Amino acid sequence: MRLRATFVAAVVLAACLLAGAAARAQSAAATPEHALKVVAEVVEQQYCVGAGGVDFLHTRLLLRYANAGGRRLIVYRGGNLFYQVVVYSAGEWAPRYELRTTSARYATREPEPVDTARPNGDFVTLAPGGEFKTEVSVTLPVTPAGAARVQNTVGAGEHALWLRVSTWYESKPLGEKLRQRWARTGHLWTTPVSTNPLRFDTESLRSARACPGAPATEVKRD
Repeated sequence: MRLRATFVAAVVLAACLLAGAAARAQSAAATPEHALKVVAEVVEQQYCVGAGGVDFLHTRLLLRYANAGGRRLIVYRGGNLFYQVVVYSAGEWAPRYELRTTSARYATREPEPVDTARPNGDFVTLAPGGEFKTEVSVTLPVTPAGAARVQNTVGAGEHALWLRVSTWYESKPLGEKLRQRWARTGHLWTTPVSTNPLRFDTESLRSARACPGAPATEVKRD
């Protein structure tokens, strides 16, 4: 009986160890080693009446950059980044974009000294689950309801908007060199990232206010 009890206990212990190893393997598979996620939220929207039959929708967005992987990330947040805005009709089953533009997030006239021994103030190091935030303002030209559609504008009605943001502006070889040099600090992320789509309805946002002529791009960093 004693031998049988010892055998059963050994089997139970082995099963527990195997189950724990499987759970750890599943968790590791579910969490990628390196992953950057950008979530966009609408902070403020203002619809303004423009001239020549074209109105403007000013949208202020909050962008949350989050480390969704299992290792530390180094993310560039300096002055030479770009983003692409894509707008498509939300009513289409297979959406085709109505408007696609590319804009600069920041205005920097001189190159930044990124080729350094360690990441400088133009970079942020994110632990797993860590995040940083920026604000960006986007202005969209809109053709109001009942008017003839103007080229390169968003039509009236319900739409969805998403951004594809750059995370690196220098050459690929320099990015790879810095990634190796800074490996002890974290993994340098250089791949563009897309945000979640944001729905909006131009008719529900429309007002009779005159357009203030705000700049198309504005960014704040926390």
